[in-house]
Amino acid sequence: MSTALIEFDQDEIDIIRKTIAPECSKDELRLFIQVCKQTGLNPFARQIYAIVRQGKMTIQTSIDGYRLLAQRSGEYTGQEGPFWYDDRKKEWVDLWLEDYLPAAAKTGVMRKGFVQPIYAVASFRSYAAKKSNGDLMNLWAKMPEVMIAKVSESLALRRAFPAELSGIYTDAEMEQSDNSAHVVAAATQVPPQTEADKKKARLNSLFKSGKEKGLYLSKEEMAEYITDVLQTTITPSDIAELMDEELVLLEQKVASAAEMRVEAQSA
Repeated sequence: MSTALIEFDQDEIDIIRKTIAPECSKDELRLFIQVCKQTGLNPFARQIYAIVRQGKMTIQTSIDGYRLLAQRSGEYTGQEGPFWYDDRKKEWVDLWLEDYLPAAAKTGVMRKGFVQPIYAVASFRSYAAKKSNGDLMNLWAKMPEVMIAKVSESLALRRAFPAELSGIYTDAEMEQSDNSAHVVAAATQVPPQTEADKKKARLNSLFKSGKEKGLYLSKEEMAEYITDVLQTTITPSDIAELMDEELVLLEQKVASAAEMRVEAQSA
């Protein structure tokens, strides 16, 4: 019995491939479909997107999509903020009325079982989307305080709900990447990655992430960890043959274990 929150028939998958994710590779499309199913976000309603930058797919949603996933968890109990940092007055304020730009924004997200809100701070200079001449782009020029507040909320929600939001980024967080991609593309030519290269990179990243958090220290221990997660016997030589859906689950499990350990220590 499927545990997916949303399902697609083959005709719908073909439409997603042709219209919503036309630049995605076959494996990237499968990953995107799997994330849509598990999160319950509907690409046809523009709740979730597959954006390809420099040959690499990023899965994005709006801040409303993040709020929806947090609410669906049943653990979300509200927020504190946003607050903006006034670098001239050296203080945090809960209302931004100045003509100059805020230096940062901060939002706290509350979750059941946590003794205090999970805060995240977003620096304006790190996330603001700018043109090549340094001018702010799009909504960052029209409502900068709103955009940086969205980023801080996104960061806080992902810290508070790592299992639900790992691997998905909001459009406000990633808008600056669009401009950066154009700059990089103009400066250098990036050789295209093969499907084998992409899979190898994901496996290397999975091994490094799990090793850093003490989940496993060798390929043998990694195989044991994967066996426990997938409930099927995996040997070190089997790791390279893992299916994309299995990799998605493992990436979510490792990311969740990493974030939850950090939050437990901070609480």
